[in-house]
Amino acid sequence: MANMGEQRHRRIRDPIHGYIFLGREEMELLETAVFGRLRRIKQCSAEYLVYPGLTYSRFEHSLGVCHVITKMFDSLLRNYGEKELEKILKNDMEKCGCDDIMSVRRLLRIAGLVHDIGHPPFSHAGERAISYVMSGGMLNEFKEEYKRYESRYFLAIHEFNTIKLLEEHRELREKIENLIGLSAIKEMLLNTRILKQFIGFESQIDADRMDYLLRDGYYSGAGFGIVDIDRLIADLLIEEGRLCLGYQSLSAAESLIIERYKIYRWVHLHHMCSIVNELVSRTLYHAVEEGLLNPKWLIYASMCNNRRPVYVDDSILYELWREADKGSLTYIYADMLYRRRPPKALWKTLEEADKKIGSVLCEDLMRICTSGFDKVRLLEEEIARKLGMSPQDILIVYSDFKPYKYPPRDGSRTPEIHLYNPRWGGSRKLSELSAIIRELRGHHYAFYTIALRNRDRIIDKLGEKKVMECVRDAIRTVYEQF
Repeated sequence: MANMGEQRHRRIRDPIHGYIFLGREEMELLETAVFGRLRRIKQCSAEYLVYPGLTYSRFEHSLGVCHVITKMFDSLLRNYGEKELEKILKNDMEKCGCDDIMSVRRLLRIAGLVHDIGHPPFSHAGERAISYVMSGGMLNEFKEEYKRYESRYFLAIHEFNTIKLLEEHRELREKIENLIGLSAIKEMLLNTRILKQFIGFESQIDADRMDYLLRDGYYSGAGFGIVDIDRLIADLLIEEGRLCLGYQSLSAAESLIIERYKIYRWVHLHHMCSIVNELVSRTLYHAVEEGLLNPKWLIYASMCNNRRPVYVDDSILYELWREADKGSLTYIYADMLYRRRPPKALWKTLEEADKKIGSVLCEDLMRICTSGFDKVRLLEEEIARKLGMSPQDILIVYSDFKPYKYPPRDGSRTPEIHLYNPRWGGSRKLSELSAIIRELRGHHYAFYTIALRNRDRIIDKLGEKKVMECVRDAIRTVYEQF
């Protein structure tokens, strides 16, 4: 599909996809300050401190999503033809004001480019910091508006930031209006049935996932994330209002889920990755709490100030480390990162946790971790008191994910992958066709640990048995207060 809409003004060499082609107006979008900021936002937060190669940015990922989403659309166009695809997408096209099928293609490319512009510094670690700030009684106006959007559209914080930037950032809004229209992109992201699935809303077959799995595997060097996206894209279909796959893609569909499980289980939820990401979140939170960082710098509002916009990126962490008083919590947490002296985990796997504190207390600890930041800090203080340490010397870490059948965004439809075969008279769920996916279906993996600064010295001083006894007593004490 060599001449299907975009003017090949610029080609960009990408290590994952080869050449990525962008038109002149798309290049102008990339040259805006708000999009250029993504060059300085790491996709995988602080995980480069554990996997040194994981330094790629949201900018690269956004280019990749634009490329993959174009390939997905072109595949559908080949599989159905223009007239049939227009019939299938008719309702979504009307909502977005798209007059022809090529304007849909253009819309999807722009959505792929801008889908992540709302990410705060250090991506999801920054997002967690925002949730901590909101739980501390700050950013109340932002919190109220976000909750309204979340209840209606099931948006994450960075997705809400993206919508607000599209609405309120003058330069970005003007570029989008000239390219495709602001209302078109908003409708596509929020209210369409099929088109938003290309980006990952209510779907597990999306351009976002295909790109980040390949990049995470490549840059981490872990050997995971190898997915045959060409096979998935070639067999892409639409059935009953959802993206699905031809039955020939069963093995590729399995690998999409399995490789995602591996990447999260062994890379993103590696115990040290969880610890360094939490240190970033704590640094940003305490910088706000101690008046070193304006909380609005973490959200869209700072970039939408037409008189003096502020584009905060990952460099803010170094600035905070350099500017903060050495006795401040901001400095203490940042120093652990920059001097590479993070606290060390008392256990690295859940199997170890079960042996050291017992299955009942593991459940209690998980409930405390999921009950709010204030409960987590309470437990850190209690552990510190029992061990004779300072609360900032204790770090409780919690992360989780669902490899398959995570709760759907609309609260009703299950976003299972379906495979279509005309001989079946329709489609069947991937979990019905694959035993391994059936095992993962509904599986919820959570990782939690308690990390101590100078862990080895504390254990040498008190003995491991005494340390674990103090931890168990602290969990019981805090959990009984619920």
